[in-house]
Order: sequence, then C-alpha cells, then structure tokens
Amino acid sequence: MKEIVKAHPDAKTLVESPEFLAWRDTQSVEVRALFESSDPKTVIRAFDVYKSEVGENKEEAESAKDKNKAREDNASSPASKPKNPSAKEKRQWTAAQVKALSQTEWAKVRDDVYEAMADGRYSE
Repeated sequence: MKEIVKAHPDAKTLVESPEFLAWRDTQSVEVRALFESSDPKTVIRAFDVYKSEVGENKEEAESAKDKNKAREDNASSPASKPKNPSAKEKRQWTAAQVKALSQTEWAKVRDDVYEAMADGRYSE
C-alpha cells in the first residue's frame, strides 16, 4: 500500500469518491480487477489509467485527446492502412508481461497497454 500511496497520495480519497466509483462501474471486468491486484505496480498503473481518462491533469488529457485524434486521422487515410489484414490486430497484454517491462519499454508501450486495459485486451 505504501508504494501505491507514494505514487498516488490521493488513492484512498479517490477510491471513496462518487466520481471514481461511477467511472469504475463503466469499465470492463479486466480494468476493474486491476484495482484489486496484489501487485502494487499494477494498481499504480490502474490509477494512471483512471487519471488519464478523467483528465486529472488537463494538459495531459488535452495532449492525449490530440494524440488520439491524430491516430484516428492517420488511421482513416488510405496511405496509412495496413496492407496485411493481420497487422490491424492489436496486441493482447497480460499483467505478467506488463510487470516484466523495463521503464524504457513501459514508456514505449504505455499508451497501448492503457488502451488494452480499456477495451478488454488485458488480463491478469
């Protein structure tokens, strides 16, 4: 718990807030399970997902929206569409894979892991 509170000093307040509870109830079973993990790193990353989605930091939220819009725009252009149909498939992630990532690797794949958590491609 100390590790979680060190990364997110507001964790206890958040989990008791109506806003958090409402957000959690809209998430997939997999995302909700992240908050119940016995691994503090998984719980910390789950809070990261929550905060990025609700715009804890408005600049970060706006930046994330801009990045998503750019991805959507690029994905809709014919030149950016994958030539190989299987290339469209998105990676499945497990908690063990995420835990094994170095900080550098995590920085590279963080957005995809968060997206996987949100759309059910992540499992414990």
